[in-house]
This record gives sequence, C-alpha cells and structure tokens, in this order.
Amino acid sequence: MLNSLGISIDKLAKDFDVNFYPDLKLSRGVYFSKSEFGVDKIVSGNPRKVICDDIPTDKTNGKSVEEFINEFPFNSKDKKDLISLFKSEKDYLKGMSKKEKEKYIQKTSYKKFLEEKVKLSNEAIKFFEGMSDDFLALGIDAISCEDARISFLPGFDKLGLDPIEGEALAEMEEPYIYHCADGNASVARLLVKRLIPNICKENENLDDITLSHFDYSQLDLKQNKVKIRLNSTVINAENTKNGALITYVKQGKTYRVKSKKVVMANYNSMIPYIIPTLPKEQKEALSKNVKTSLLHTKVIIKNWEPFIKLGVHEIYSPRMPYARTKLDYPVDIGNYHHPRDPKKPICVHIVCSPLVFANIQGIDLEGMDARDRARIGRNLLITMSFEEHEKIIRDQLQGMLGSAGFDHQKDIEAIIVNRWGHCYSYTENSLYDDPKEAEETIKTARKPFKNIVIANSDSDWQAYMHAAIDQAYRAISEL
Repeated sequence: MLNSLGISIDKLAKDFDVNFYPDLKLSRGVYFSKSEFGVDKIVSGNPRKVICDDIPTDKTNGKSVEEFINEFPFNSKDKKDLISLFKSEKDYLKGMSKKEKEKYIQKTSYKKFLEEKVKLSNEAIKFFEGMSDDFLALGIDAISCEDARISFLPGFDKLGLDPIEGEALAEMEEPYIYHCADGNASVARLLVKRLIPNICKENENLDDITLSHFDYSQLDLKQNKVKIRLNSTVINAENTKNGALITYVKQGKTYRVKSKKVVMANYNSMIPYIIPTLPKEQKEALSKNVKTSLLHTKVIIKNWEPFIKLGVHEIYSPRMPYARTKLDYPVDIGNYHHPRDPKKPICVHIVCSPLVFANIQGIDLEGMDARDRARIGRNLLITMSFEEHEKIIRDQLQGMLGSAGFDHQKDIEAIIVNRWGHCYSYTENSLYDDPKEAEETIKTARKPFKNIVIANSDSDWQAYMHAAIDQAYRAISEL
C-alpha cells in the first residue's frame, strides 16, 4: 500500500539526518527537578540504550555508566546500586528455575522488582518513574518486567532467560527514522489525494504533499467517486435486509445513509453504543479495548541555544509531568527543511502521561488495572484547563533550561496542547491479562456482523499504522 502511494521506506530513512544532533556533540540527558530531588540539574551523556532509537549506537555521545550516574544528586549508596543495576552484574532472581523466572517477569511489575529484588531505595526508584510513560503510556507500577525488558530497562541480562528474537526484537531495535515531517499525517493525505485527486494541485508524492494546501471543499462533491464527509458523527449503524443504515449528526441535524456494506474503523469500545443490536458477547469483547491517553504538546521556542549549552537534544525528566522533552526530528522532505540554526526557532516535542496528575491530585491508583488507569487518565486529561497545562509546561521548561539562559516569558512563541484522549490501542498486559483469553477476546470483538465488519488497529490490540492497514485489509476481505 505504501508503495502505491509513492512512499519509499528507504528514501524516508535518507530524509532523516541521524547524524545531525550527534555532530553538534549533543546527547540525551536527564533533568532532576528541585521539587523532587532538591536541585534543578541536567546531567548529559545518558549511555542507556533506548527502544526504537533514532540515534546510531556509536553516536549517542554517551558517558560511561559510572561517570553518568555519579553526577546524579543521590547519595553514594544509591549511585553504587544504580551502577550495579545498569551494568547488570547480578542475577536478581537467583534460586528460581527458568520457568519460575519467566512467570515472575510476566506477573510482576517493574517497580515491585526494583523494590523487592534489586532492593533500590525509594529515592533511587524515583529515577525510573517516567521511563515508560511515553512508549507504554503507563507507569512502572503498571507494566510487567517482561514489558520493561523489551523496553531496554535494566536488570534482566543475567537472569538466564531466552534471548528476545524475531518480531519482538525488531520492534525494539528498528530505528525510528522512517518519519514524515508531520508523522503519519502525510500517509493519510496521500490516501486522500489518491481517492480525490482535485483536493490539491501538487503531484501525488511524498515530497510535494508535505507542504501542499488541501481544498476541503473538494472532499464531499456529488461527482466524486469517493466522498469524505467531515464533522459528521455516526451515532447508529444497523443491518437491514438489503444492507445497512447509518445515522449521523452534522451541525445539529440528523441524517441517514443507506449502504450495502459498512466498515466500522473507529475506536472499538465505542462500537457497542453505535450498534446496540450486536451480540452481548461481542459487545463485551469490544469494550475490553480501552485506549490509553497521552499529551503530545508542541512548544515553539525562539532559539535552541540553551540545549546547545547543556549538551542535549533530548531530556528525560523523572517524576515530572512531561517525561520526555525532545528537539524536533531532523527530517528534510521536498521543500520542507528542518531547522539548522540554533539561534532560530524550533519546535520542541514534549510528552506527558496524564496519569502523573493522579499523584498530584492525590488519586490512589493502587489496585487498578490498566483499563481503569486509562479511564482515570482520560478524565484528568479532559477536565484540566489549558491554563493549568500551560503553567505546568512553563514551570518545567524554566526549571530544566533556566540555568542555560532560557526565559519562558520571552522565549516561548507558542504552545499547542494535543490532548490525545484516545491514544494507544489497548495492548495485552501480562499483569492483568491471560494470553489465551486475550486472543479469544480479539477474535470475538472483530467478528463480522452480517453486513457490518470491524477494522482499526484496535481490532489487533496494537497501536501501529501497519496494524491498522492489516486490519483494514482483513475487514474488506471479509466483505
């Protein structure tokens, strides 16, 4: 499908300048905040291997583990324990059989492992609180050791477990360099251009589509073979003798469309409300896919010289609302060019799991499974005002970059808070799910219902574009 849209994976890799930040002598760093660690401090040169790394292994500009951790604002014992953990010098599950170890890492949270087996202090454990917020959208108290292991978190090298291989290894190690300037939006735009050629003047290729202007008045014309109707919320879909009937609301008015076939490619756990005649078993299966929430916030700053002074292009912030702060990906596509001059503006990408606000507001998540945590997170995400979010963003960036001359009042040009309430599709979590039950739930949820079939990445419990494409293909094949 990507080939048919003129998207070359190899070309995308070349458009991503993996050497850009390394050549500026920048590395990943850690921000220790005064509120949590008694001092505002950036430690550069993080040597830790990260999942889907876009920086080549030999170009991270990382320090040795010892040098890096010895700069932490921790006592000598905590530093020593962390160094030992990161160098994986011990079998922390010594005395268990291989089978017992495998079961342990599936059914034990990473936080519990650090507390009970590694025996880190509460202060040292703080360093890990935020590491899983971005990729897994859950804290270390709600991810298994198994998930921690495939996220390159330390402590598992000497356990004698089978090596990670195949697709699981590829998901860990495949570099995040196949990246359009606007993420996957370019793929969607190319799809629309293929379906409705008059949407824009530009050629149908990745280089042109990045900066092309779309004429949205062309989307829903009678003469179009394909029509895309925006701002039209479907509230009901039902089978009829000869097809299906769709009810939707547009600008306060209700409309109905007759159709031969229907593909429900939306948030799967909403489907039982839209198709109330579904079998009870299928409704229950669909409702198990509770999406997690994330904040993907963009901050435009006047210049990025503070990052140069601090020697970092990306900052991890333990125990802070925004766990990840990253200078924009160095991608040049067509006439779109990534910022090159540190004296000029750049987009800073910052990521927050709204579950961190549960701690701030005194909400106890203990005993909740991943689904209930997702519901709590979404509620917190939606009910906070923009002003609350803005204050958090400004305070954190000031504490992080202030020592290098950053002044949030002068240097922030714009803030866009993307409240991704329905973010990642639910993914099997071994702390709360049985693998066989999960497999059956997935199969039941996506069963065809007469003239209606079900797609979306949700129907594979995976938050990836390739899963969405595979499920679309499967759903259409069922018709």
